[in-house]
Amino acid sequence: MAIASLDELAAALPRGQSLPFRKAAVGHLAYGMTDLFLVAGVPGAGSMAGVTLDGEFPSSATAGALPLRDPVAGDDVQIGRLTATCSEAGAVVIYDRIWHNRIAAFDTAEKVIAWPAGTQRYSDGEGVELYAVITEELADTSPATWTVDFTDQDGATATATAAFDTSGTVGRMIPFELPPGSSGVRSVQSFQSSVAQASGALALVLVRQLADLPVAIAGQRVAQDGIALGLPLVMPGACLCFAAAHGADTSSGMLMLAKALGIQPDDLVDNAGAAIGLIAGRVNLIQG
Repeated sequence: MAIASLDELAAALPRGQSLPFRKAAVGHLAYGMTDLFLVAGVPGAGSMAGVTLDGEFPSSATAGALPLRDPVAGDDVQIGRLTATCSEAGAVVIYDRIWHNRIAAFDTAEKVIAWPAGTQRYSDGEGVELYAVITEELADTSPATWTVDFTDQDGATATATAAFDTSGTVGRMIPFELPPGSSGVRSVQSFQSSVAQASGALALVLVRQLADLPVAIAGQRVAQDGIALGLPLVMPGACLCFAAAHGADTSSGMLMLAKALGIQPDDLVDNAGAAIGLIAGRVNLIQG
């Protein structure tokens, strides 16, 4: 049974898991999203070693994920409180890493992906986003279009694209724009790039964003309780990981991101090449 009131939330917090997180400083662009899965800290750095084109389903047992206790039978696990700080204005994002693969030193030919056995945690894919994440610095920084064929939330086959511009910085998250009528991703069938890469690698990553916490002032410690966060549901075995949102771009896309995260454009500072860090905080998980 899910938590449904403040009284139930207050009663559940002392019984739940209290999980600290802390991620080391990393370089980034002036704006955008940076994935922290491969970054050292708490939890420790994840790894893409051994991950193939077909990919795998990460879980709470995967290196780089927060350790989760199995819930009591019949109970739901939800985020009851999130506290965070970081040294730059932006936002700390917690997400469920559902599936990822590795595509290294690729040419312009289509890469066919054989979906691994089993189903992802969000079986219909509703609300699941697809990102390309740079995991090893790309050699060619020419603008490129990345194209995927995927199955959407209704089981229909569709095509999505992502625009790579001029930076292959490790950790950079580039979203795929889903076509009209698609509101989530069940699985991915293929990948193709308009520009070849002689070295470097990227990962296609299915993400379900669970919570974000704006940090409007560098070094400020902020917190939100589960009610304010919408009591996000954490699926059994979820691979809970972190990303950081930051930026100074005044383009409509960046302004939309800022508004979505509750950040005012004036709070965004230009720190191209600077470090995100230190990101630290605590996630309180509740059962009920």
